[in-house]
Amino acid sequence: MGPFLEQFLGSFGAYALNFGGAALILVGGWILALLISAGVRKLLERISIDNQLAKRMGAKESFGIEVLLARIVFWIIMLFVIVAVFQALQLTAVTAPLNTLLDKVFAFIPNLLAAAGLAFVAWVLATLLRFIVSKALGATKIDDTLTREAGLEEGRQVPMSESLATIIYWFVLLLFLPAILGALNMNGLLAPIQSMVNELLGFLPNILGAAIILLIGWFVARIIRQIVTNLLVAVGADGLGTRLGLTAAFGEQSLSAVIGTIIYVLILIPVIISALD
Repeated sequence: MGPFLEQFLGSFGAYALNFGGAALILVGGWILALLISAGVRKLLERISIDNQLAKRMGAKESFGIEVLLARIVFWIIMLFVIVAVFQALQLTAVTAPLNTLLDKVFAFIPNLLAAAGLAFVAWVLATLLRFIVSKALGATKIDDTLTREAGLEEGRQVPMSESLATIIYWFVLLLFLPAILGALNMNGLLAPIQSMVNELLGFLPNILGAAIILLIGWFVARIIRQIVTNLLVAVGADGLGTRLGLTAAFGEQSLSAVIGTIIYVLILIPVIISALD
């Protein structure tokens, strides 16, 4: 056997061993990735994380987030497997950039964990505040009062307490958003969102002032309407309206109720203008 053939067989044997080892690593890693991703999916399905997120966000259908996370876990493991396969084949030209990519991924993990922690704290705080506000406003019967004042049927509109609680929920999440983006080093998104949050916080006193003016004005207008209506009933204005034929024109409303409503609206108009000023 000539030296060339011996060298060829030696090189071929070494490469065959490397190829066989790489094949075993690939198959074993693929099976391991399948098992781990399937375990992650089963765990997430058991805790129903997608259904909980859908419920919190008011969606009718779940997001199927367990499938997405399971696929992410699968391909992360496969990335390590591929690097190990190329290393077994001694393809350093390929493994070098992949190792650089993995180093960057591992370097980003602390940022990702910090952002996830902030997001979790924001979600817990927002959920807690939404629950407290919803229960507190529900105990004041504000929904029944507004429904009765607006002449709406029950069940036809979203309760005011629920709407305010939802606004507070998303407002808290918005306040945490700049911190989450900062943890992820997303400076391109951080600057405009931080500016928007600052403008919103600067405008918040005006919103609260307008809300207080509207609330006080509505309360005063309601009291005056009740006083005027009762006074007109006491002096017999409803009987005068019946004799003049105004009852038929007003439908089921009495003359005293119509005049009280007119005064109520006349008071609310300048109140609304003052609140919007």
